[in-house]
Amino acid sequence: MGGLISGRVTATDGRPVGATLTATDPSGRQLGRARTDAEGAFTLRARPGSALLICSAPGYRPRAETVTIGAGGVRHDVVLEPSDRQVRTPVAGS
Repeated sequence: MGGLISGRVTATDGRPVGATLTATDPSGRQLGRARTDAEGAFTLRARPGSALLICSAPGYRPRAETVTIGAGGVRHDVVLEPSDRQVRTPVAGS
């Protein structure tokens, strides 16, 4: 029987972030994967127990947090910090 991890991904200023989330078990095996919607909300299916929830989005530092998933699921919100690195886009012909 599966549980659900649901929540919302926001930036430190509260704005929703378009992100990808992956849940893995303690051995590193992927349990589930999801993308946020326009409001930063996500839901992914994973087995009850302990899981590592990894969240990444362009322009933000990736974040990994441990969550405990019960049979009824768990709500877990994630706040991402802006990346210090600037992404450089190559210009054609340069």
